Amino acid sequence: MKNTAGIKHGESKPKSPEYITWAGMRQRCLNKNHSAYRLYGKIGVKICPRWNSFENFLEDMGRRPEGFSLDRISGSKTYSKATCRWANQNQQVRSSGPRKGSFKGVYFDKFTKRWRSTIKINGKNKAIGRFDSDVEAARAYDNEAVLAWGSDAFRNFK
Repeated sequence: MKNTAGIKHGESKPKSPEYITWAGMRQRCLNKNHSAYRLYGKIGVKICPRWNSFENFLEDMGRRPEGFSLDRISGSKTYSKATCRWANQNQQVRSSGPRKGSFKGVYFDKFTKRWRSTIKINGKNKAIGRFDSDVEAARAYDNEAVLAWGSDAFRNFK
């Protein structure tokens, strides 16, 4: 991992929230000895080359709003300006979890050979239905998410 000790950006002492976030992201993805490496670096989560520089990360993301943290949108395997946002806890919970397909809440059912859409609301899984395509299933998920959480809901499509 690249040593950042010589960088003079004024954010590392005392550590700003953005610097702590950036350094944590790098540890999870690049440091094989980090406790979360198995959930990030080991499974192929990468950092875009531009974000090897803290200054570029800060320029792209801006200041972290109070109560927010870094979120990879739609389970992207890359940390970059195009795939990340500052998100509150509710947004993060809705966009986290295992991804079996390309879309949130969409899984391929090997038994029926169809795409299945499910959503977790108030701690309970709700089956939305089975569909011929992953896109149909994702659109059905989006409709349920908006009904449950309104316009702040995580959606596969905008």
